[in-house]
Amino acid sequence: MRVVASPYHLTSRELPAMAGLLLADEAVTLLPTQSRASALDPESVRAAFVTHPRYLRLLESWRWSGPLWRDGLVRATRSPSDPADPADDARDACLRIDAEPHFAPLRRFLRRDWFAHDGRHLDTLCADLLKGGPDPGVSIPIATGLDAFAARHAMSVLRLAGGAAGSVARRAEELIAPPVFTVSIPVLARADGHTLLQLRAELDRELRRLRGAIDAALTCAPHPSPAQPLPAPPARALIAGVRAAATEYARAFGDVRGAYVGRDDEHHERITDAWVTLTARRAPDDAALWASLAAMRSAGAPARPGRPLRAHPRPTVTWLCVGLSAIASA
Repeated sequence: MRVVASPYHLTSRELPAMAGLLLADEAVTLLPTQSRASALDPESVRAAFVTHPRYLRLLESWRWSGPLWRDGLVRATRSPSDPADPADDARDACLRIDAEPHFAPLRRFLRRDWFAHDGRHLDTLCADLLKGGPDPGVSIPIATGLDAFAARHAMSVLRLAGGAAGSVARRAEELIAPPVFTVSIPVLARADGHTLLQLRAELDRELRRLRGAIDAALTCAPHPSPAQPLPAPPARALIAGVRAAATEYARAFGDVRGAYVGRDDEHHERITDAWVTLTARRAPDDAALWASLAAMRSAGAPARPGRPLRAHPRPTVTWLCVGLSAIASA
C-alpha cells in the first residue's frame, strides 16, 4: 500500500497524514526545494534557510515526522533509485491551466513563479503551506500534481474527506469520484513519528492484513463510469475482506491503546486518538482542476459537475479520503 501525502497535511498534522502514515507501507510527499537538483543537497537546503526564512519554519513544522523520513517510510521521490517527484507534476498542472482553453477561468489564480526553476516560487509555496492553503494558485496545482504523480506510479492519494463542512471544490471532487468502499477505524490523531513507528511495529500483523485487503479491493475496483456506479459483484467479497481486516485491526488497536493515548510524545505533546472514516474513491487524475472550475461557477452553491466529457480518457487515481467518524473515541 503506497500512498502520496499532501505537504499541507504534514504541516498541519491533519488526519489524512496521521492515518495514512500509520497504515501505509510507504509514502511520497512534495518537498519544497529551490530547484529539483537541490532536493536532497544539504548545502542547498542550508542556503535556502538564509534566503527563504519561511523554509526553516516549514521544516520545523515537519520535525514531528523526522523519524518517518529517517526510517524510509516517507520520501520526497518515488524511490531511492528513481528521482521522480510530484513537484514536476505540479508545474505541469500550471502549464495545463495556462495552455488549455477550458481551464482559462483558473488563470486568474495562476502563479507565474511556478514556471521558474530559480527558487522564486519557494517562499510563496512555504507561505501557503504554513497558512493551510488559502491561495488557489498554489493549492490547486499541488493537488493536481499529487494526483497525476500517484496515477502514473500506481499509488493512492491521501485526502481530507469533505463532509457537510467541506469546501465546495472538495464536495465537487467527491461527486466526480465514486466511492469504492468505506470503513471506520481508530488511529492516533496526534502523535510524533517515533510513536507512529512504535505502533506500526506493535500492530504489524493486523496492519499487513489491512493493507493487503485494501490493495486487493482497489485492484479489482471499477474505474469511474456512469454505467457502473457501484462495485462490480466480484469486488464485493474483497470489500467485505477490507471490513473484516479493519475490524481485526480495530480490536488490536483497542488492546494497546492505553499504552499510547494520554501520555506525552518526545516533543512533549499529548498523544490522542480518534475514529476516522476511510473512503476509497476513483477519480480522473485531473479531477482537482475540474472541481475547482465547478466551485468557481457555483457561486457558493454545492457543485454538481458530473464527469467532464473527454476525447481521450485520463489516467485514474485512487483517493483515500480520511475524516472524523461518527463513532466516538473509546
